[in-house]
Amino acid sequence: VEVEDGFAKNWGFSPSDAVSNVVGASFLVAQNHVPFLQNFTPRWSFVPAEWTGDRTINERPKTFIDDYNSTTFWLAFNVNNLLPSDAAAYWPDWLMVSLGYGVRNYAVNDNNGVPIGVTRRYMIGLDYDWVKIIPASSIGPLNYLRQALNYIRLPGPTLEIGDDGVKFGLLYPFAIVVPI
Repeated sequence: VEVEDGFAKNWGFSPSDAVSNVVGASFLVAQNHVPFLQNFTPRWSFVPAEWTGDRTINERPKTFIDDYNSTTFWLAFNVNNLLPSDAAAYWPDWLMVSLGYGVRNYAVNDNNGVPIGVTRRYMIGLDYDWVKIIPASSIGPLNYLRQALNYIRLPGPTLEIGDDGVKFGLLYPFAIVVPI
């Protein structure tokens, strides 16, 4: 992404992107050395904006990486490991809580060509620890799959707080949304 942005005429190098890349890569390395950090898993979700009734970027992105309106970044918490031992018995070990951040209307114009303006959205939702749900296998690729799934946030119950108000989605971000 950064190489592509560096050669794009409208984008270029971004110090904040470079810092984010270093922090993200460092976090994954630190997880191998600090066991407590394994209770926090970065996740990503992508659902095309058109599927949820939102608008996408004016010029259709060349790749899904360029479509910021369809992307949400998450941090999943292994609640069971973070609770005191007497309380952990009441929380399923496969159930996690995730915090998410995303935007809407990035590089989007209305029907008259006027920019709509970016709106931020923050989410909190229930999430799943796929390593605990999918049984371990003696077949290597299946173990790889269950570990890889832990970096993807699949639809689930989520509360969204943003400039458009508060919404609850049973299978967020899909249309089963109840404005609060």
